[in-house]
Amino acid sequence: MSRRLGLIAGINTFQDPAFRPLRYAENDARALAQWLVNNQGGKWSPGDVQLIQGQHVTHELFKSLVSQMCTQLAAPGDQVLLYFAGQAFVDERTGDGYLALANTQMQNTQTALHLGTLIRQILPQCRASQLVFVFDCYQTGQLWSMRRTSPFDFTPLLGRTLSGSLQPTKHLLTFSCRGNEFGEERGEQGLGIFAHRMIAGLCGPARDPQSGNITFQQLQSVLAQNLDEQHKIIAIGQLQAPFLLSGESTPQAIEPVRAAAGSSPAHQPLHTTTGNFGTATATQVAPPPGPPQQLNANAQKEQQSAQLVAQAQQQLQQNNQPYALQLLEQALQVQPTNVEALTLKCQLLGSLGRTREAFTAVDQLIQVDANNALGWSMRAVLLNNSGQYQAALVAIERSLELNPNNPETYGIKTNIMASLASAQSSNGKSPMTPLSKEAATTSPPEDSWGVSLCNSWAHFSPLVGWLSFSFQSYRRLLACLSPVLV
Repeated sequence: MSRRLGLIAGINTFQDPAFRPLRYAENDARALAQWLVNNQGGKWSPGDVQLIQGQHVTHELFKSLVSQMCTQLAAPGDQVLLYFAGQAFVDERTGDGYLALANTQMQNTQTALHLGTLIRQILPQCRASQLVFVFDCYQTGQLWSMRRTSPFDFTPLLGRTLSGSLQPTKHLLTFSCRGNEFGEERGEQGLGIFAHRMIAGLCGPARDPQSGNITFQQLQSVLAQNLDEQHKIIAIGQLQAPFLLSGESTPQAIEPVRAAAGSSPAHQPLHTTTGNFGTATATQVAPPPGPPQQLNANAQKEQQSAQLVAQAQQQLQQNNQPYALQLLEQALQVQPTNVEALTLKCQLLGSLGRTREAFTAVDQLIQVDANNALGWSMRAVLLNNSGQYQAALVAIERSLELNPNNPETYGIKTNIMASLASAQSSNGKSPMTPLSKEAATTSPPEDSWGVSLCNSWAHFSPLVGWLSFSFQSYRRLLACLSPVLV
């Protein structure tokens, strides 16, 4: 059966100061990935959509993932969607166009993704029946400015790269200008203009009223009427058949997501947790039966503990983290097995940089519910941030075993593998021997607590029930998405 495969990337900041920081690129990538896999959105299989962001979008990793998706993962009959939100530039020495990745140095084009290589070598090898690449780029470079015929012309970026390389009925390249010296990067409700209008179109106007499906061609038509000159789509190529952006996935792909979303009374959704290492859904297991008096006492404890957690959430909204943590401690004194309180405590401790205590909290969570996918994901993040990459890899594999349908868990795994590869490259060692599952459940040694935390924990939202991907202000527009995400 044919599949729909997606690789979604967004970069806000770059190591080379020649590239100005962006405000919305990473939010835009997250928003698109969110819509694609949602059961009330695109209904793509979560395991087939890969999201990478920020400093993890290196030249080496991004080029490898694009090549792997085109030449290895995609099969005849498949559809491939590539989306890149970031910067692009024209090399002043050669006139060739490049995508700037997180570790790109403008004066060293070997650290950038050459569009000529992409279009002439990688894309023609793609076995998929259709491929759409959306470039949502900030335009950089003096040569680009000199060669453009209009303020937001993409022609200088392409240069000689096309020259008959594209298969016009199979490949479609679309370009939207995020900004340049003629127009600053602009946003609406936490997203860039282009991504905002794109998600708005996907949530209704681009949907066929008869079939209920959305094609990329229909989305193009809607965007053509709703974008200004800066953001309007410039398309190269024309697909022969509709490129389906929404539609029913196989029952095997949908059913596990529905179960995680609370279709069973014994497993109710509690919250999502966000950050550069993604989201996962926690579930709470129903308590075992007991004598009537005991059940009544347990119910009172659960209610009291739940009230304390709710108060903690309110304090977090007011940015009163110390008092919120105190309330969570009280909730756990009343009910030590409160999964919601343990999860929120771990997130809060992680955001405060109290790594050792966060490890203790996540250990308690896993002891209460060994099959908690979110607990294993949080443990993987903590291990990765503490430099324990092999143990982190084992932990995230356990999370994927428990819930293979969460796209952000795959993002966590990608980041861990990138960290591991970077560490091995820097010390010149060969790949380390994989750890056992037992090793993944053991906290790092005492001396590893001094390792600084990755920025991901600072971005973890500690507010239970808030929309994931850090665009809470965008909830109204995305009301068409599943209620479990809000």
